Amino acid sequence: MGAHSPHETRTRLALLEAGLPEPLLQQAVFLGSRLVAVLDMYWPHHGVFAECDGMVKYTDPWRGRSPADALREEKRRHDDLLDLDLHGVRITPDDVRLRPSEKVARLRSLLDRGRPSAPRYRTQLYNSGTRITPRAAAG
Repeated sequence: MGAHSPHETRTRLALLEAGLPEPLLQQAVFLGSRLVAVLDMYWPHHGVFAECDGMVKYTDPWRGRSPADALREEKRRHDDLLDLDLHGVRITPDDVRLRPSEKVARLRSLLDRGRPSAPRYRTQLYNSGTRITPRAAAG
């Protein structure tokens, strides 16, 4: 439980196969009571995250957003994470298929740096690792 797409599962398995430590999945990041983000993968002892970045959020955004709105939200969210001293990478399906070593090297570099300071945020498993509203009907 925890992966929200086949891309997330393939990515996590590729990272584990490359020797990276196992991440926590679907971790909500809170600053006080404000939900900043839900991270696909998170290494808490390092302050490092990985986001599986598919195209659906831009080509078919949910919650009544336009593709431009979805992109702006993503950029604001990423800046909020950086402001909290969290560092990470975005991984596309092409990255996993064609150039996984580049993303593994970047993640390994971030993990090796360690956490610069005690976190100013808290994290917890989001919604028991499941989606609140499925994007596709079961069946």
